[in-house]
Amino acid sequence: MDKIIEKKKGIARAFTLKALPYWLGSAVAVLLIVLLARSSNGAMRIDSDTLTIARFVTDDYGVQTTNNSEGYAMLPINFLSKLISSIKEAQAIANQALAK
Repeated sequence: MDKIIEKKKGIARAFTLKALPYWLGSAVAVLLIVLLARSSNGAMRIDSDTLTIARFVTDDYGVQTTNNSEGYAMLPINFLSKLISSIKEAQAIANQALAK
């Protein structure tokens, strides 16, 4: 004896296993639209009007500096390591002078 299977009607039809791929596809589509349409204020933008290219100049102590448009001296990242090595050199010279 065969069983009669009735089709679901109304909103119950939307929540079947057959409809699951459509729900997942629409969720992915909505996610992509949100990601593409949202504001990207967190992105870094470079304004060509305010961009300045500077030339570094090496002074008598071997430190490279430059002046930006506001006149403040800018130092490169390796300045701290050069400063520490020059302090260590000065300490070594002082220790040699004291040892004599």
